[in-house]
Amino acid sequence: MIHKLKINDPYLKAKLDGDKLFEIRLNDRGYQKGDIVVYKEYKSGGLEHIEHKFEITYVCNYMQKEGYVVFGEKPMCSEENNGFLEAIEAAIGIDHGED
Repeated sequence: MIHKLKINDPYLKAKLDGDKLFEIRLNDRGYQKGDIVVYKEYKSGGLEHIEHKFEITYVCNYMQKEGYVVFGEKPMCSEENNGFLEAIEAAIGIDHGED
C-alpha cells in the first residue's frame, strides 16, 4: 500500500540527512511492513512538488499513545529522491568499491 503524507521541513531534513529513519503517526491508515510512504515537504508557503519515498521496515505500537504506531523506514532509490540514499551511505561510511 502507498501512503502519501505531508511532513514539515525540519523533520524531512532529518530524514534526508539519515538522522531520523522512523516516524510516529496515528495509525489511521493501517501501516504495515513493506508499505511505501511518499512524503511531500510542507513549508509555510505550502506543499513542495518533490516527493521522497521510503519503505516501512518495522511497525510497533509499544509505549505509544492509544491508536499510534512508530515505524522504521528506509529510503527508496528513485530519481525523485535525487540520490540521497547514496549520500546517506557516504555519510555513514559505506563504500561499494566502485572506484
